[in-house]
Amino acid sequence: MNKKKKNNNKFGILISKVFLVITVIFLCTIIFLNILPFRYLLLVILLMGVILLTLSFFNSYKRVKKKVRGVSIFLTLILMFIYSFGFYYIVKTYGFMDNINNKVSYKEYYIMSLKENNYNKNNISNKIIDAYNDNFNKFSEVISKLKDDYKLIVKEKKSIRDIKDDLIEEEVDLMLINGAIKNYLETEDYEFFKELSLVDTIKIEVVSENEDNDINISKTPFNVYITGIDTYGDIDTTSRSDVNMIASVNPNTGDILLTSIPRDYYVQLHDTTGYKDKLTHAGLYGTDMSISTIEDLLDIDINYYVKVNFSSLVSLVNLIGGVDVYSDLEFVPHAKKDIVIEEGINHMDGETALAFARERYAYSEGDVHRVQNQQDVVMAIIKKMTSDLTLLAKYTSILDSVEGGFDTNIKMSDLAKLVKKQLDVNPSWNIDRYILKGSDGYEYTYSMGEIYAYVMLPDEECVSEAHDKIISVIEGVKVQEEDNTY
Repeated sequence: MNKKKKNNNKFGILISKVFLVITVIFLCTIIFLNILPFRYLLLVILLMGVILLTLSFFNSYKRVKKKVRGVSIFLTLILMFIYSFGFYYIVKTYGFMDNINNKVSYKEYYIMSLKENNYNKNNISNKIIDAYNDNFNKFSEVISKLKDDYKLIVKEKKSIRDIKDDLIEEEVDLMLINGAIKNYLETEDYEFFKELSLVDTIKIEVVSENEDNDINISKTPFNVYITGIDTYGDIDTTSRSDVNMIASVNPNTGDILLTSIPRDYYVQLHDTTGYKDKLTHAGLYGTDMSISTIEDLLDIDINYYVKVNFSSLVSLVNLIGGVDVYSDLEFVPHAKKDIVIEEGINHMDGETALAFARERYAYSEGDVHRVQNQQDVVMAIIKKMTSDLTLLAKYTSILDSVEGGFDTNIKMSDLAKLVKKQLDVNPSWNIDRYILKGSDGYEYTYSMGEIYAYVMLPDEECVSEAHDKIISVIEGVKVQEEDNTY
């Protein structure tokens, strides 16, 4: 009997030692995370210390009754599991933030030919290619790849019409185009596009020059550029920015302003001359170009960016169990014709939310209404994720689902400061929104050369008002709200 008690005592001592190690590791992680206000941190340290000492006593003291020691060991094992799980959550979060703080992306060019020629990347050596020069600052690198890697005879061109004619008249064998031209052919010249085949894709590395911010976002107001690119899969591909939204956040007043800019807004791309371009095409030159162009347009400073793609939105909405979004019109989405969006509240899965956010053809206001829908989807996601505590059980799955389709320059240490303030002060957030408007037009664009393309000509009064509203939020000045809907 004494030997059995002695063995039980040794097991209790062993469990207590392991519990001590796990408790210390978990406490050090919480302190390092720096997410708890001091008074909460002190309370957690004291509480965990008392629990550690109490359970260790009952686990190892010889004269403790068997049943009491059994209950104590059982509770210790449960807490060890909880602490370990909490540690895993924290490590997972830091790993996620490290992986999405990526300053490298890739701009894609497409080598294409007529289908009838049956070309592939292995049989095009010494062929002639028309290369569309879209003024990318690394276009010389593209030309070098065409000459050195593919052994092609390159003719640089500034007109897609000339390239198309050369290909049809067999004066060249291949053509090289960027994403904007590819999209134009798909949508505006489909009869020609369906005769083409993709030979290969060239990826050019684009390194972000966006400097790290040294501000305390729990005290200093800031602007975040939220962009949604029109691709599925990995986020490291530069692509057209279909969503262009500025979130202006003032942590001191609790005000948030969402300012949306239509994708076809006709703007001067940063540090360019000549033709203006659609804002969506800025994304083809990298996130830095989109940010700088919007800063020029609105005369503001943008501190951070968040970039998502289609697949990350779909996965996120599905994992959180869908979102409830209001529609002021019944319609069949252009991008998902097997469903009907009803007037009123719709419970949407990921694919439906994406189709709703991309829809413009159903509305007389076109892209202006689309950006309102985008804001509605974003706000529905925020509401669902901040109100449904059951989503904590899906936390790691949510991170996994968006990791490959999510990019930001917001650091974990920055977020920790904001969360710390939220826990300490618990401010209520007031969310307002604004949409820039304009008029329809057709103009030449910087990235597409002399092709008339649909653009939205900016309403300068709207641009000025958007600037004033953003500055008001940043400076903490309450302004009279105006109706910016239709």
